[in-house]
Amino acid sequence: MQPERIVAIGRKAERAFNELEADPTYVRHPSHGGSKKFAAGMEAILSDMGLPTAASA
Repeated sequence: MQPERIVAIGRKAERAFNELEADPTYVRHPSHGGSKKFAAGMEAILSDMGLPTAASA
């Protein structure tokens, strides 16, 4: 596989991808009050990639 971008949702995922030398983009995990930061992070990534977002709908 040759993904365009790898998104690590949460610090545990980020550490796991870093161990694989996958160079992930970190996004806050939505649990424990992080849902707004998660949504904002995903919106930014999708927008950066030129993909439609909920904000652009």
